[in-house]
Amino acid sequence: MRFSVGRKRQPIDFPYKLDRCILNHVKKEKDLGVLISNDLKWSSHIDCVVGKGYKMLGFLRRHSLKSFDMQTRRLLYLSFVRPIVGYASEMWSPQTINDLSKVESLQKRTTKFTLNVNWNDEISYRDRLVKASLNPICYCCCSWRTAPYLFA
Repeated sequence: MRFSVGRKRQPIDFPYKLDRCILNHVKKEKDLGVLISNDLKWSSHIDCVVGKGYKMLGFLRRHSLKSFDMQTRRLLYLSFVRPIVGYASEMWSPQTINDLSKVESLQKRTTKFTLNVNWNDEISYRDRLVKASLNPICYCCCSWRTAPYLFA
């Protein structure tokens, strides 16, 4: 498996060999749980992380009892979902508003789960964060340059 990184329009393509076998060229490679693409953009990794977070949140919804109080659901989120999103976030911190909104949409849905709010209730995201005693995800795993755009 061969992986080259760069932003050149015409990259140098050299056929690498290992024991007389030509290595295949790949566009993405997962290393230590972080998906790195050859164009040095993190969108595919962010999609993967957010997808895993939604899967875990769905698991928690299906298997947590309705009788759990808000603190228990908050603890479940902080124990199972937040570490998935926060893993190696210092490296892949979202640099675009689109990527940031994908990550933050996971927590928007989580605050509804934590507070046991219906999808059509008119409680603002800020109010849900305050009630659940949570910080926006952008404060813990996103670039400081993109954080102000979240609440604009």
